[in-house]
Amino acid sequence: MSITALLLLTVSCGDSRYQVDEFEPHIRKNPTEADKDFNEGIALFMVSRWQESADALERAVAKNPGDGDAYFHLGLAYSNLKNNAEAKEAFDKAFSLGDDYGASREQMSEIYRIRGDDESMIKVLEEAILNNDPHPVKHIHQLGVAYYKTGRYDDAISAFSMGIKTSSPSSVIYGSYYCLGLCYVEMKKYGDAINVLNQQIELNPEYSNIIETYFYLGYAYNCIGEYGKAILTFEKVLELKPGYPNALYNLATSYWMTGEQEKSRALCEELESIVPELAMQLKRIIYGNTAEKRGLE
Repeated sequence: MSITALLLLTVSCGDSRYQVDEFEPHIRKNPTEADKDFNEGIALFMVSRWQESADALERAVAKNPGDGDAYFHLGLAYSNLKNNAEAKEAFDKAFSLGDDYGASREQMSEIYRIRGDDESMIKVLEEAILNNDPHPVKHIHQLGVAYYKTGRYDDAISAFSMGIKTSSPSSVIYGSYYCLGLCYVEMKKYGDAINVLNQQIELNPEYSNIIETYFYLGYAYNCIGEYGKAILTFEKVLELKPGYPNALYNLATSYWMTGEQEKSRALCEELESIVPELAMQLKRIIYGNTAEKRGLE
């Protein structure tokens, strides 16, 4: 959506009031009371003040429930706030009113993501990449995520690998190596998973999903019997996130497999205080039907 705006901010009695000198095609001339809130919401959206924009657009749709354009931009504001449930509700309401909002492919891919329509998201992202839309690395990454969610792991691997070749630094930030690792884990290609997950950690230790990166790395080590490395990795997970149930569970199994049974028992007791059902499952797996299992239970 190609939009330009010139905004003037005036302050009166402690309240901010936006006036829009020029804003096409969305700004409404001779606005009603509802349109004034819509115009304010649009202006605030354009300067990335998402919560204030959402508040103004909420007032607009409350005054005019048939305003699909206001619902659409309300969805965009909530999307930027990461309030996906509210965004989905607003988008669904907007499209139920039947208007064409002229959204860009990038916006539509985000809308489809929030609405849970992965197949439509894949289609529009493929079109965006084919048509050289802006932000290609972002689109390629999002396409990989959509492929992954739909179980198309080979396609996801191709997309994430393409993203890395296109712009390695951006791909590290987006977590393409981590996402590649998830694909390889699902395909039981644990050696490949270990390789790319270690790359993610080495290249970007501040990655937002770094705890999950360590977890799946430990899981992959466990699956190939590298229990010593799995132990070190799960201990790192618990250092970053104490009491993480899945890490406790897997670390206990690693300890058990290396003969460190007392440590395994201690973790089982800790897990029992957090997720009793998971602790019971752990007991069945590592103790089987032995007398030790009966003693624990």
